[in-house]
Amino acid sequence: MTLEGVIEVAPKMGLIALASRLELGGERSDDLLAATAASLTDAGIDLVVGKHVVENVGDALEVCDQLKNSGVTSLVILDITWQSDSLKYLFTQELGLPTLYWAAPYSDALAMACVQHYSSILTLQNIPFQHTYGLPTDKAAIDKAVLVARAGHIIDTLANSRVALVGPRNYWRVAGAMDMVNEEWEFSKKFGCTIIHLEMEQITDFAEKVSDDEAHSVLQNLASRTGTVKANDETLLWSAKVYLGTKAIVAKYNLDVVVGECFPRYSGMLNLAASWLGDEGLVVETEGDIAGAVVQYVLNAAAAGDDVAASTVLAETGAYDDENNHLQLVHEGSTATAYAESVDKVRVVQMGDATQVCLAVRPIEKVTVCSMTGADGEYKMLVANASTLEASQEEWDASGTRLLAKVRFNEKPSTVVNTSIREGIGHHWLVKEGDYTDLVEVVCDYLQVGTFRI
Repeated sequence: MTLEGVIEVAPKMGLIALASRLELGGERSDDLLAATAASLTDAGIDLVVGKHVVENVGDALEVCDQLKNSGVTSLVILDITWQSDSLKYLFTQELGLPTLYWAAPYSDALAMACVQHYSSILTLQNIPFQHTYGLPTDKAAIDKAVLVARAGHIIDTLANSRVALVGPRNYWRVAGAMDMVNEEWEFSKKFGCTIIHLEMEQITDFAEKVSDDEAHSVLQNLASRTGTVKANDETLLWSAKVYLGTKAIVAKYNLDVVVGECFPRYSGMLNLAASWLGDEGLVVETEGDIAGAVVQYVLNAAAAGDDVAASTVLAETGAYDDENNHLQLVHEGSTATAYAESVDKVRVVQMGDATQVCLAVRPIEKVTVCSMTGADGEYKMLVANASTLEASQEEWDASGTRLLAKVRFNEKPSTVVNTSIREGIGHHWLVKEGDYTDLVEVVCDYLQVGTFRI
């Protein structure tokens, strides 16, 4: 399953208004609810509005029942006057969705005090939330609601995703699971995704049955996003067959993410397939990195529908230059050619019995850079906005003429590297065209994944 048709839909959000008509300001309830609904709908949210302003337990439970089967993946709770904790608790307990608490800006009604009070309870209960303040027409409040709606949609999609771990499994144990590891259980519990164990032979067995004529047809169809080929014909045909084999397991198991085995048996085998499939919206991670693949999936989901590359660059720390203010990220190469300045500047070269996709990432004014680390069910994410710079031929050659991304951060590159090492971030960096840092932070906040900005 690719992101097409899964993420590229309007996020569906519930809107609930709480008020007491006995309190000062209660007379504004219907007008404020209608105006907020109009603003959020105009902002592109697929909105489900609570059937009436909630004033008591009966109202609250009716609205809970209405929203439970509506498909909403996030909530806005609009506080218009003071209301009791027990009403909001019902929405927290029964719906359990990422929620934005929105206080109407009237001092007579104490709505902001109500939001602050319930926020203190949520904080003590370790329940994540977002809050805002303003009129239904206030841009900052509307933008915050859109951010929460998009985050809720991404979290829901991630929770229903299937991640294939393609490669050898363990058949020994110390004191826990046998053909899984405890970390897989912890990761699944945290993010909701299902990890499926498959063997690389399920791809290669299918690939071996693909005829040369069919593989040649694939190469012709994909020529416009392949680049200059410097690999031998046999290897290129095999890469086309692996591409079809990967698509076959994706269709068979309804997968969203493929995490492939790499060194030593299958080093590079998935590189070209990953590049091609990246342009098609499918994450194929070539180095067995489940967390990295899921971060790619989140970044791609965040950008869905925007005029940016469909995929995310996977790279590793190469070198840094404080004087010229850039960090060089490199990789053997599995990035989609959409990140090159033009396809004629992409090279597909021989790498043993496989291929690597070599390109210098084009200059991009705004990129999002992420990397995640963690253990024992606790995770944290590096989140940074940056830009990519033009790389000279000399710089590309010095990197091994593989994948090269020259990245400029807001901090000097030595600080970026030293901070990432101090925070325990691994060697994989994920670079996404566009600035999605705020959205990624909100997603992490609701998932209770720590973040630190660079």
